[in-house]
Amino acid sequence: MIKKIRLAFIAAAIVLAVGGAYATKPVLVCEGQTQYYKMGSSYFPAGTYGVNYYCSENPITCTYYKPNPLSQPNVYAPCRSGVFNLIN
Repeated sequence: MIKKIRLAFIAAAIVLAVGGAYATKPVLVCEGQTQYYKMGSSYFPAGTYGVNYYCSENPITCTYYKPNPLSQPNVYAPCRSGVFNLIN
């Protein structure tokens, strides 16, 4: 009987540990928004990450998004970091 209870506690601890790890995974809210890349002083739609473009490792800003497109349609904020690369 005690072995069954101990096994139940161990199983519950494992499930809670995995769930906690998944729940604390950082997610950028901006990644769900339309992404733009900057060329000169203009911004252009980037497309779909991994399909139309990717960001190679670099600390500079790769893509931007519009945090409040209704009240501030011309304001862009940094989202992904890296060097912007188009995929052909």
